[in-house]
Amino acid sequence: MPNDDAPPIPRRRAHTGAAACALALLAACGTPGPVPLITRPDTHQEADAMRVSTLDAQRVDRVSFGVDALALQQVGRLGYARWVDEQLHPKPFALPASVDARNAQMKITRVPLVLNEYRAVFGGLFQRLYGLDAQQLQRVFPGGSPRDLKLV
Repeated sequence: MPNDDAPPIPRRRAHTGAAACALALLAACGTPGPVPLITRPDTHQEADAMRVSTLDAQRVDRVSFGVDALALQQVGRLGYARWVDEQLHPKPFALPASVDARNAQMKITRVPLVLNEYRAVFGGLFQRLYGLDAQQLQRVFPGGSPRDLKLV
């Protein structure tokens, strides 16, 4: 039950309070969380990792699955821009010959999982839906022969 005897809050004071709350919420959204950094180096690798700036450590935290000593060491050695480039374009990786031989024996590498010829399925569907003739279908799906599955 509201207290009718209480004096009303001045309008200016209410607006100032609302603005302060909105500003605090916006500030909380924009500030990054704590960055897990290594506090005392136990190895030479961790000492190299500590030479990375806080900004680069925050960047690594945002674009990866979290900061670890190896990532920080790589950023310290390569620089942030080159590290990101290497993450996006990794060097080719060759599997050992024994693993390649086992993969070649697997059925999944020889038999396609999807047995549909999508050009034929979509060709049949478009022919039925839009009344396309054979010449129009060949322009859209070259080399495909329409297969009407009577889906619609």
